[in-house]
Amino acid sequence: INIHGKDWSDNNSFGLFGGSGPDPNNVPAQSAVTGKDGKFKLENVFSAELLLEATHPSFLSTTFLVTMHTGSNVDVGSFKLESGGSVTGIGLYGDGRPLAGGTAYVTRQTDSGFGYFSDNMRLDSRGRFQFEGLKSGSYKVSVSSAEGSGMMFLIEVDGSTKNIYVQAGRNVEVELTAQQ
Repeated sequence: INIHGKDWSDNNSFGLFGGSGPDPNNVPAQSAVTGKDGKFKLENVFSAELLLEATHPSFLSTTFLVTMHTGSNVDVGSFKLESGGSVTGIGLYGDGRPLAGGTAYVTRQTDSGFGYFSDNMRLDSRGRFQFEGLKSGSYKVSVSSAEGSGMMFLIEVDGSTKNIYVQAGRNVEVELTAQQ
């Protein structure tokens, strides 16, 4: 559970090179982890209209508006996170060897065609990767080798990048080949 100012949107989560953008209402960062029973408690919360964001790597996040006053307790009740879409794939070298230790990138594309940075991960020893909890929409998925530049994902090379459409609750499988 994360606390944000009332004007925050999930676009603020994706800053340049993967960092978070600043909170538009300058609300101090605060978070809590739910227990096994799903309950959580945040103490000494900033007094204002706030958005509480519930997140989990495998599900779509949800937000709800609460008004906090100094010394008050707010019960937000119960809520349920919805399944997001996922992308599973494998990165390979041109000769078919796994792209072990390489990097996979997923970038959500906007209506204008511009994408904002979303997530990246290291490929396992078999060249596999999986991104979960994705909103429905168009994405660009790329891979680069461990020997390549960290900025390789900015350069589209045939086979190392695919444009896909992800639907909530569904998985898209991709096979990508990095240039050697």
